[in-house]
Amino acid sequence: MRYNRKKIVDMSKPYFENDKELTVMYATNDGNFFYPKAKGACEFHARNNELEIFEISKSDLVEKKEESKKEETKTENNVLDFSKEKVEEKTKSKRGRPNLNNKK
Repeated sequence: MRYNRKKIVDMSKPYFENDKELTVMYATNDGNFFYPKAKGACEFHARNNELEIFEISKSDLVEKKEESKKEETKTENNVLDFSKEKVEEKTKSKRGRPNLNNKK
């Protein structure tokens, strides 16, 4: 299976989390990851299997987090408020019973 850069960056997260000193690593688009010391092995693997090489840095993960935070903010602004208070407020009639007719 071949992966795009975005997926490879996602897949690299555990490597950076487990090794705090790691700042850069290499990956091929078939999902194999290589530490900097093994860059030659990465190039060999890519050449023999006609693969693309991605250089992934820790900053790529930070950029990814910022993008996802922006997406979360967009989503939060577009989500209806279904909190308990709002639901009760909209479903109660003036007599305190549920309003099943949805009339005010």
